[in-house]
Amino acid sequence: MNISEEQDSRTERLEVPNSLWLQTWRLLSQMGQGESESACVWGGTLRHGRLCVVKAYPIGAAHGAIRGCQSHRMSTQGVAELLAELRKDGLRIVADVHTHPSSWVGLSEVDKAHPIEFRRGLICIVLPDYATTPPSLESIGLHIYLGEGRWLESSQAETAVRVVLV
Repeated sequence: MNISEEQDSRTERLEVPNSLWLQTWRLLSQMGQGESESACVWGGTLRHGRLCVVKAYPIGAAHGAIRGCQSHRMSTQGVAELLAELRKDGLRIVADVHTHPSSWVGLSEVDKAHPIEFRRGLICIVLPDYATTPPSLESIGLHIYLGEGRWLESSQAETAVRVVLV
């Protein structure tokens, strides 16, 4: 990765209403029931260099998620239906949020190979322990898609600057 790619990937701040942060945690905790990964997509808008999260869209059987495995891959049809919902609401994908079974919040090879969309700058947030306890910003993983299968993993300090609860 060159310096300009790294700088480009850090230009937008993610603003998340505290109530939606808690709603997302509860949703993912309930979906995974402490036994499997769960996922949602945050829909929002881009305003003045800030990604403003507006709504959580659960990823499940209704959107073609492949259940019964420890990942949240979606079918092409499922992604198309999700994108149609977002368009209808006047929103775009601002982040993929999903859980992992342990405190490890990196990206698995499946996560890296199958982002919800192949858009440079896509944010992926990983919550630990199947979201069985309320996550803090210090406990999450934040990853930014750089394109061509490459990801940038943010440090805790970068995450604290990049994700702001409002």
